[in-house]
Amino acid sequence: MPKKSIPQNHRDLGDFFRSVDLAENRVDIPSAEVFTDDGVADLERSADAKDSDVRVRILGTVKKLRHVGGIKPLATVQPDWEHFLDGLEASHPNFLSFIELLRDQFALTTCLGDGRVCLPPVLLDGPPGIGKTDFALTLAVWLRAPLLCLDMASAQSGAALAGSDAFWSNSQPGRLFDTLALGPVANPIVMLDELDKAAVGGRYSPEAALYQLLEPKSAAQFRDLSVPQVSLDASHVCWIATTNDVSVLPKPIRSRFVELSIPAPTREQVVRIVHSIYAGLRERRAWGRAMHEELPAEVAELLADCTPRAVRVQLERACGKAARRGSNVLSPEDLVVERPISKQRRGIGFVGVV
Repeated sequence: MPKKSIPQNHRDLGDFFRSVDLAENRVDIPSAEVFTDDGVADLERSADAKDSDVRVRILGTVKKLRHVGGIKPLATVQPDWEHFLDGLEASHPNFLSFIELLRDQFALTTCLGDGRVCLPPVLLDGPPGIGKTDFALTLAVWLRAPLLCLDMASAQSGAALAGSDAFWSNSQPGRLFDTLALGPVANPIVMLDELDKAAVGGRYSPEAALYQLLEPKSAAQFRDLSVPQVSLDASHVCWIATTNDVSVLPKPIRSRFVELSIPAPTREQVVRIVHSIYAGLRERRAWGRAMHEELPAEVAELLADCTPRAVRVQLERACGKAARRGSNVLSPEDLVVERPISKQRRGIGFVGVV
């Protein structure tokens, strides 16, 4: 029997995988058991001792778990990974250390393994605005893997990762439970953005669950606080954390990551990034193709002192100003120039003037 083609949209992977008879090896796709039927049965039995509202919530979770099933496919590395990483190096030239790590991991899994996306926990440390979040998002989109992005700067407790204690009548599973147990694959990407800004320390601190989740053996038996009857295998999760100052993290947390220092891009690199960001806007925005294919060199040079985050804002606003004057070609006059407040003859904001 011919093999089925794997869907390109990760949202369809779950239905695809359930339609395949693995026992007959009709398709060669790696998989993992995220949770067991026994755990779901234990959860269902626990509903008997609960009040009506809690019982309804538990039985609703049981129904969802049985619908998606505990055996899930693993997202795999795309065949064109070398070409993709070459492009990523061009668009994110200051991320060479991470790109080299990806080259090693992708070569291992495609040449010697089963092709699954498998990364050690990676921590990207560097100044704000240099593209750490954008890099992770770009990687997740290309891998077609679900991405859970947690803003650790606004997290007040560990509920987002580990859920709230089942003791409380209004307890809810964490977002990791929803992404892993109810999602389409067993190896989603979880991004811990600005981990250094989390309120660290204490039983309910946002990073407390990471002590278990970042260790493969203990992660394989992870239990959400609100659904303790169901043991999840979170050992396949790909973790990416970002920090502006890694030194504030507890050493036991730091030791669980591969730390990579991401420098601010040089002026020459920013010029390349500006052109890459402009090309991305043309590709992703509904109005993008109406803009001229080439970004004028003088515009790129004027943005060379900006961070990648500021470049993206400037370019989109500049496109709007060009459209208002009836042109699809950007000019230096389309850039939003902010005058410095200080008396120093140095630009602040996006592009400084004197």
